[in-house]
Amino acid sequence: MGLEDFCLGNEAFSKFSVVFCDEWEAFDSKDELLGLVKGDIELARPIASRVGKRYREWLLNAVPALDQQTPLECLSTATGIRKLKTCIMRMP
Repeated sequence: MGLEDFCLGNEAFSKFSVVFCDEWEAFDSKDELLGLVKGDIELARPIASRVGKRYREWLLNAVPALDQQTPLECLSTATGIRKLKTCIMRMP
């Protein structure tokens, strides 16, 4: 089973993402991050909060939890998006 098999679904991720609204408002690089994640604010908010200023580096580098794909590569398929959302929700 891959990480994508543990995805709780879009509704659960939406509720999760809303938790980070305050941090998102204080985040300085909203436009660049939104551009990188194809305008998906629900992905951008927790990335800004959990990864912080290193978001660009994180998005562009292979992540072991994503089967050595980059988070940006994951955005190209539905399976990859589920994998990425699960990974983000599991970040400490």
